[in-house]
Amino acid sequence: MSFSHTVFVTAASGHIGQELVPLLLKTTTHKVVLPTSRAAKLNAQVASLGLAPDIASRAVIVEGDIKDPLWVQEQCQTHGVDTAFLCLTGSDELFTTCTILEAFKAARIKHLVYLSAWFEQPNTGADISGTLGMWGLVAHGLVKVAIELVLPTLPFTHTVLGPTLFTTNDLRAKPALVEPSDARGGAAFVPRAQPRLIEPLGNIGSSRVFPYDIACAAVRCIDDAGKRYNKRKIVVGSLKSYNKAELERVWTAAFRAVLGESSNVVVTMAECDAVNLDRLEEHIRAARGPAWAKEIRAMYEAIAEYGFGPNETQYAEQVELLGREPMDYEAWVHETARSWLG
Repeated sequence: MSFSHTVFVTAASGHIGQELVPLLLKTTTHKVVLPTSRAAKLNAQVASLGLAPDIASRAVIVEGDIKDPLWVQEQCQTHGVDTAFLCLTGSDELFTTCTILEAFKAARIKHLVYLSAWFEQPNTGADISGTLGMWGLVAHGLVKVAIELVLPTLPFTHTVLGPTLFTTNDLRAKPALVEPSDARGGAAFVPRAQPRLIEPLGNIGSSRVFPYDIACAAVRCIDDAGKRYNKRKIVVGSLKSYNKAELERVWTAAFRAVLGESSNVVVTMAECDAVNLDRLEEHIRAARGPAWAKEIRAMYEAIAEYGFGPNETQYAEQVELLGREPMDYEAWVHETARSWLG
């Protein structure tokens, strides 16, 4: 069987990967190489898609350590990889990303789609200074600044995707927004007495992005193979930035649309102040450790001070790439509220 491209896809089980892998298999003729440390889980994920055998066979799942550059190089060479989608995070992101890029270089891939984050792409000393000023000590932002600066020096074409803040972050607030209903045969959940969004986004706010839109953008960039979008960064996310007041409005309207306009439910959002940031840091510290807790706190402090989202030119470039407007965040909020309360 001949393939348009053979694509090495990292983080196939992540938020974006779970959208990207089905798109690549269903809408392209690419062979997809999926590295994982848990092959059984990824096999089950692909099997759950219910694909025809000839389509499913284009997914090649390889078990190993993505942090081992010799293993990455071997997989790329064994399977004839010519394109890669690189999505990484973690406390050793810089080290791992650099060694993987070395492996891609040794394996002579031809094109890379790199998942970065929203910020102005630094091209001059002034740009770099401004970007660093925004990110401060947010390490998982700074690493992406560094990698973007390195990519043009490598012997393959590349396209950078810069997503904004995931819409699905809102789902983490579900326990603070609703509680199980005792009514038999009714809705599974009812609003809490004081429903609350927990993400402290401040008064400037952030653009919101769907993992599905990021996946669609990635497929377009993979198909492009560095012809039109080489050395370009495409920001993915809504043009509108949603701050505390906007998010309270959207979620309150969504709840009342289900419960009836006579409902007096009001959804509030955590202030981006020392008290709530302390609370957030304490929660993340228990769940993910002290370093990530401090890191996430610094990120929300930066968003509150600078905002987080595309300008009109960047938004137009995204629409051009996708061939459509990005998905509607407010419509999604209404659908989510209906699924909980309807």
